[in-house]
Amino acid sequence: MKSLNPAFCLFMMIITALCMNAQTKKSAPPAPTATTTTPQKVDDLQGSPKVITATKGVEQYWNTERALVKALDSKDKAAIDKLLSDDFKVWMPNQTGSAVGREDWLASGRENPRPVRVSQMAVQFYEEVVVVKFLGEGKTPAAGKGTPQQYFVVDLWEKGEPGWQLTNRYMSAVTVPAPKQPTGKE
Repeated sequence: MKSLNPAFCLFMMIITALCMNAQTKKSAPPAPTATTTTPQKVDDLQGSPKVITATKGVEQYWNTERALVKALDSKDKAAIDKLLSDDFKVWMPNQTGSAVGREDWLASGRENPRPVRVSQMAVQFYEEVVVVKFLGEGKTPAAGKGTPQQYFVVDLWEKGEPGWQLTNRYMSAVTVPAPKQPTGKE
């Protein structure tokens, strides 16, 4: 085996030392300027205020949930039958702890919360089931006064003969105010 040239070994050691030194150097943070803004304090449990891009699944079910709202608002029976399964139930905190069936829910005219922001929706896919979670907003109170009731909604969509249908909806009224809508200037 040939021995390595001592000059080459010295050269390699210097290069290695320079690379290691460059990797361990930390740059100082930029000095604050008059235009630097202090980031808002965010509750750790509320997540990051960063910009969120909707995934393909969120976009798909955002449109599906909006189609359900439209079908219920316009009382389009064909569209409702396509989107809601025959054994659809709504589960809400109540005194009896029982669910409200499809026909009773439709006949009572109970609220169907509308998704309010794409960034507040999450979708989980399984083989025959899709779980959609979102913050929804109910109808504006009579005479347009007051704020609409907000709900945390979990929808269970199952794959069936006619396609994906909503089989169960779990919803609970939210007492925490909704996050402020971005203005685009932030």
